[in-house]
Amino acid sequence: FWRTISRNEIDFIVAEKFALEVKSNPKQFKIKKYSLFTDNYSDIELQIASLNIKQDLIGSIAVREVWQI
Repeated sequence: FWRTISRNEIDFIVAEKFALEVKSNPKQFKIKKYSLFTDNYSDIELQIASLNIKQDLIGSIAVREVWQI
């Protein structure tokens, strides 16, 4: 995982290729909270993993069902 001093975190970093934030409800995902990560690690794709998908994207972040990962 990845965490800032202010306790913002990303749940999983996979082989430094993509990052997964797991949310039971993707609507709780606030893209601004993850801007420090996306700004500093622009080569690592951030995705949301969830069992409850109502949309494919939140902003520019892909939402994937767990089985798709």
